[in-house]
Amino acid sequence: MRKQALFLSVAALSLSMLTACSNTNVHADGSVHTPGVIDYSVFDKNAVMFAQMMIPHHDQAVTLAEMAAKKSSNADVLSLANQIKFTQEPEILQMAQWLKTADAPLGDVSAHAGHMDGMLTDADLAELEAASGTDFDALWLKSMIKHHEGAIAMTTSLVQDSKNAEVANLARQIIENQTAEIEFMSQLLTLF
Repeated sequence: MRKQALFLSVAALSLSMLTACSNTNVHADGSVHTPGVIDYSVFDKNAVMFAQMMIPHHDQAVTLAEMAAKKSSNADVLSLANQIKFTQEPEILQMAQWLKTADAPLGDVSAHAGHMDGMLTDADLAELEAASGTDFDALWLKSMIKHHEGAIAMTTSLVQDSKNAEVANLARQIIENQTAEIEFMSQLLTLF
């Protein structure tokens, strides 16, 4: 249900971006933004590319968290999955707002697939879906560690040192949260 609400929120932002692109935008300073041209005045090219890549990356993390909620009975895995979902959903909306501000499209996942470290393939997802019990928990933890490592690598390379305070703050938050979660997941894995 929450995933559907998140999807609808992102879809509404996308629709409003498309609608906004059909009209010329006049900024507060009197400058005019031409439709179809990305405005990098607030969010630079790296921040826009980061958002276009990290939104689907986070979306997959939310999907993995929801999978754990359905398939795991391990209290630590369930708690972590819940934490991941409720941390990353608002970040998705925040980055979608950046794209709206820049009149930038959400982006094509396939165009960035080679740059999206840590994304699970369809085969990885099928293997995870087929697993059960402690085998599922161990595979889920390994998959999520890989996924988080990819997110940290993208964040570090693209926006960690951003001059935009909002972007730099989110980058710091992603790196700190996901580093701590990797440490926790690595400790959990020793129990399997």
